[in-house]
Amino acid sequence: MRRPLLCLVSAVLLMFAAQVDAIVYVAADFQTLVSEARTIVLGRIASLEPEWTEGRHSIETLLSIDVERTLKGSAGDSIVVRVPGGQMGPYLSVMPGAPRFTEGEEVVLFLAGAPPEVPHILALSQGVFRVVRDQSTGARIVVPELLRASAGGAVQVIRGDLTRKPTPLGRFILDVRGIAAPPMRDKGVR
Repeated sequence: MRRPLLCLVSAVLLMFAAQVDAIVYVAADFQTLVSEARTIVLGRIASLEPEWTEGRHSIETLLSIDVERTLKGSAGDSIVVRVPGGQMGPYLSVMPGAPRFTEGEEVVLFLAGAPPEVPHILALSQGVFRVVRDQSTGARIVVPELLRASAGGAVQVIRGDLTRKPTPLGRFILDVRGIAAPPMRDKGVR
């Protein structure tokens, strides 16, 4: 009696297992993010405009960014970036791993996509670094998405690249430019 029941339960579980979709995220290190990004910008989110994707299967949000500084590539005084997910009326579309934003936030975005395509964020949330004020010094610091602000400051979440930590904005910019700059060639003597 137990064996047929076990077979039936196993068959039902296998049917459901065949229907399950999975998402796997691979942590990208900082050097890979800088190298793979077409454009890296520091700016403030001016507006968020959700829109239906073609066929109305999901919602994407167009972020309008007021660019303070371009760290790699080229961008004008403002840039529009496409992010999966968003809300239109009662409809909410969420993509696991996709970042969420609010107007007025200051961010560094690692972007992919070539014109005429609207750029998108490289590696979803991994390509987002929030710029916040250090509570003790008032200095601007860059906080990776894997770190969450709390009343006591940034708290590291143990997952992905463990070397990611809050960094002063000036140091962060130097790190990005150091990786993004083409290596100097030694002309040597021939």
